[in-house]
Amino acid sequence: MAAKAVGGFDSRALRQGEVREWLNRSVLKTEVGIFPHRGFESHPHRMRESTEKKLPTEQIDKLTEAVGWGRRGPVRWQEVLSKSSHVYSLWDGDRLVGMGRIVEDGVMCMFYDIAVHPDYQRKGLGAQIINHLIAQVKDKKYVSIGLFTWEGNPANVAFYQKFGFEKVGTGMELVKYMQREGV
Repeated sequence: MAAKAVGGFDSRALRQGEVREWLNRSVLKTEVGIFPHRGFESHPHRMRESTEKKLPTEQIDKLTEAVGWGRRGPVRWQEVLSKSSHVYSLWDGDRLVGMGRIVEDGVMCMFYDIAVHPDYQRKGLGAQIINHLIAQVKDKKYVSIGLFTWEGNPANVAFYQKFGFEKVGTGMELVKYMQREGV
């Protein structure tokens, strides 16, 4: 198997744990197996992901406005992000192109604000976001793992069903990783 260059390092030149340690220290990881995505083959170096909770609120407002949700403003976004247990974002250079976040209380969790900029849709970024969020919670034995779907995008129900979400009431739940109380 050929070695991959990781952030400018030749992985053959590093001991096994050094690459992992370097990636864990890095806030913005570029060699995590998500890029290049379809349509980004010519610029994979620009794409990166982050789990940093302090995102530029103007970038978030630009993203949510682009998908039709409108703006929340910096004060609201700072509050929302600070109360999130996990925030995941995807960037093309300095441009926020996708995000999703999790709110957990120890018994239940919800996925919120899952968005991909229209210019970047149908390139696998939405799947990357959902898979990342699911990986954060799937082994925690929550009684509910849910999200709300937006009626302005009826295709999102089928999209989330591909990942195991099931339609329930006004939202959807990831039943296959849930543990009902008393079970």
